[in-house]
Amino acid sequence: HRQGVALARLIERSRFASGPITLVCDGTPPPMAAFIHPSIRYSGPGRSADDLIEDLIADYSAPRRLTVASSDRRIIAAAKRRGATSLDA
Repeated sequence: HRQGVALARLIERSRFASGPITLVCDGTPPPMAAFIHPSIRYSGPGRSADDLIEDLIADYSAPRRLTVASSDRRIIAAAKRRGATSLDA
């Protein structure tokens, strides 16, 4: 969890900070997490982060303004189908 929060904060200070940022992680947040960063989404039990990312891409209202960072071919293909930009992670 701490690494996820650190990564979300790093992204927020990057050139990608001009728009909303979502960092998707597998599983559920730690049970005693005192602070859950608002940019972090967890896929939940029995579901992969890739499944959630695909759903987020499909549901995004302005996919041409969406940038997806992933090295997963399935995610890259989903981004391309919607006209989103994909970056190799």
